[in-house]
Amino acid sequence: MSSSDSEDPQECPLCAEDAPIELPAYETWLQCDVCEEWYHGICVGLLATECERIDKFHCKRCVEKHGPSSYKGPELRRSSRQHSSVDYTMLNEGQPATFNQYLLRLDGHEFMDDEFEHLDDGHEVTVEWLRSRDTNDPFVVESAQGLGMEMPESKITVAEIADIMGRETS
Repeated sequence: MSSSDSEDPQECPLCAEDAPIELPAYETWLQCDVCEEWYHGICVGLLATECERIDKFHCKRCVEKHGPSSYKGPELRRSSRQHSSVDYTMLNEGQPATFNQYLLRLDGHEFMDDEFEHLDDGHEVTVEWLRSRDTNDPFVVESAQGLGMEMPESKITVAEIADIMGRETS
């Protein structure tokens, strides 16, 4: 059952205290048809489109006794390989492309400054310099100049990258 079918849900028991619930990914709610507890779709690992197809939702706690959730219409064919859900529209707009709740939390987190050695550009990274270091700690190269690397234009799309790399490349 979605949140539009009944009373407004109050709190998701699976959310961490710092969950970014103001993000659109947290707008879809499901109510367990057995215990009537409300959950964010993303917190139970479902996209909004998958939530729309659910006929009877059973939370993890109720599945053991009442069986899995049931879906409306024919069952979707799914690949047996494990993969993450990617929103290519968001990716093309420069937004996070996965609906991983932990990545969404990281987006709003403020991190301390790193303690890595910073180099101005790639010209400073030489074999001699690497051999003279007495540590394997990471280092940051501020500019790719001198590394022999070329970055794509900032407006490149996922489709363009797929065309360049080959659509069958994994």
